[in-house]
Amino acid sequence: MANNAQKAIIHVLKGKLKLPDEHYRDMLAAFGVSSSADDKFTFQKAKEFIQLLSKQCIDNGVEFKKNKRHSARGFISPGQSSMIIDMWFQVSRQPTTESKRLSLDTFIKNKYHVERLEWLPSNTVHKVVRTLKAMGAIYAK
Repeated sequence: MANNAQKAIIHVLKGKLKLPDEHYRDMLAAFGVSSSADDKFTFQKAKEFIQLLSKQCIDNGVEFKKNKRHSARGFISPGQSSMIIDMWFQVSRQPTTESKRLSLDTFIKNKYHVERLEWLPSNTVHKVVRTLKAMGAIYAK
């Protein structure tokens, strides 16, 4: 079943895209469910649905920006995000800032199944930090 963070991301993206409810329901039906809360809406299906909505955002030039509500709803805070980016830049072997940032997004996507760092659940931050420390990053408090 889709987790709460995935459901929240889906609804934020739906709002950003200004999807009519009818169109949103048709999209869900293509995944074999009628609601994001449906028991048949698995973690993997939700992940694929988020990827689809994310692609639509990119294709339509819709920018997803965090707001204060997201941190309260269990997403990574701006401070935590900055810390992780700084740690990643210490361990990344990529030559440019842009390629380092892209490689961080790929790392987050592959290891934690989240499309963007900004969508990382706050209860996962400690795992990312622990992994980056193991990779050799130093976090000075």
